[in-house]
Amino acid sequence: MAINLSSLLNQLNNSQINGASSDFSKASIDSQGNIDNSGLAILKNMLSGETFSGKIVGLQDDTALIMLNNGSNVSARLSDNSNISVGQNITFLIEENTPDNIRLKPLGASGQEAILIDKALEAANLSPNESNINIVSQLLDMNMPIDAKTLGDMVKYSLQYPDSNLNTIANLMRLEMPVTAENIAQFDAYRSLEHSVSGNYEVMGEQLNDIIGNILNNPSDSAAADQTINFINTLYSADETGGNTADVPSSLLTNVLSDEELNTLKEAFSNSGSSEVSDTFNEIMQKLDNKTATVKDIVTSLVDSKSDLFKDKPDLKSALLQEISPKLVEQMINETLKITPENIAKQDGIKNYYKRVKSILEKAEKELTDDSFSDMNKNLNQVKSNIDFMNDLNKNMTYFQMPVHFKHSNGDGELYVFTNKKALSQNTDNVSALLHLDMDNLGPMDVYVKMAGKNVTTNFCLETEELLDFVYSNIDKLNDRLEKLGYNTKFEMNVTAKNDSFNFVDDFIEKDIPSHSTSQFVFDIKA
Repeated sequence: MAINLSSLLNQLNNSQINGASSDFSKASIDSQGNIDNSGLAILKNMLSGETFSGKIVGLQDDTALIMLNNGSNVSARLSDNSNISVGQNITFLIEENTPDNIRLKPLGASGQEAILIDKALEAANLSPNESNINIVSQLLDMNMPIDAKTLGDMVKYSLQYPDSNLNTIANLMRLEMPVTAENIAQFDAYRSLEHSVSGNYEVMGEQLNDIIGNILNNPSDSAAADQTINFINTLYSADETGGNTADVPSSLLTNVLSDEELNTLKEAFSNSGSSEVSDTFNEIMQKLDNKTATVKDIVTSLVDSKSDLFKDKPDLKSALLQEISPKLVEQMINETLKITPENIAKQDGIKNYYKRVKSILEKAEKELTDDSFSDMNKNLNQVKSNIDFMNDLNKNMTYFQMPVHFKHSNGDGELYVFTNKKALSQNTDNVSALLHLDMDNLGPMDVYVKMAGKNVTTNFCLETEELLDFVYSNIDKLNDRLEKLGYNTKFEMNVTAKNDSFNFVDDFIEKDIPSHSTSQFVFDIKA
């Protein structure tokens, strides 16, 4: 028997409690003072321990007049009337039912929910153990169906992933996302703010720099060197749509390194006495002299040196590995794995960006087979799982991470659209969204946007008044652009406390779930 929350409540509220076993010594009195035997007739066959619900229509001392669902009234003594008032819908437990007396115990929200849980488990043929009770309670809290299929799936997944949070599993089911170990891990990472793609990129840079150092320390390790070069070429070869038709441009070295660092590189390359690579190094030296060398040129040449660049020069080696190489690797990741503001502005720019990144990851997975890449492969798989998670999430909601690379700085952005996909597909005129930015200079900034037709309200939230003043001094530029597009604008500015952080689960994923209400659990039950 399939039962969801709403249908179960309707069924229980509309059910008749039938049968006859005993008589009462007096009839019930309705709200007009008329004799009403129908209420008694309904309760005749109910036993102690059973429950029913009704509306309090009158109170006198410890006696209540209760309107049942069929409109009839019945009077009874209450064992506790301390939290009872006229007008309340309440579930009652029959404590005593004799020909001369009926005594009821009002059940609070917890008692009502306990009964609902029990009936749901009974309908699904599940035992009322602690685990199953917790599962039903979780579904109720999230206003999800408690039919046999949903309960069965929850039980199955909780057994399959015993260490997982029930809330995580329930949310994945509610969002129609695959309940897998990867998605569970990703959801929990989002919950604990450990989901940043940029964070994975930072780790990747550290790992790649270590690999370059190992190669320079062991120039004979050709397998690691060849795979690293293939990986670098993969980073630069895939275009925005995930193909291989365009190369990503690499920055000139002069825009990344100081003159002192450039001289260190020249010394390193001139230090190689290998005749096998002299032509290559001569070419690099020429580019360094002409200031035409790119980041990709240098990193590739370092990896492909196949010779000791640091003969008896440990200080040179230390400077290269601790100061120069990290800068080059960081720049390489910024220009190949991050999105530019120009591409964000393009139609499908963010979608195409993730297509490109996923293409890189899939190729890297096939190329990086050497043992030295084991840690990097784990990190790359985390990025891939994160992208897959976002793709699944975006079937019902709109959320994107945007690791942004500006000309002279970097930033992280997250876009949350609170209007769900179903509403958007119906061409609603009302859309609300949050753009969260972490900028090198401005720090964290939340931009809340509400659009109703052509009316746009934007609320900027930053950590200090000084930062708000800076944004306000430039707000005319944004206003002009929006007005040219036909929008009426309104801007608000607020200082936000550092601890007033946005919660991914509470403020986004579960934003539209109705608050827990005891009225949801008012019903009549007959065993």
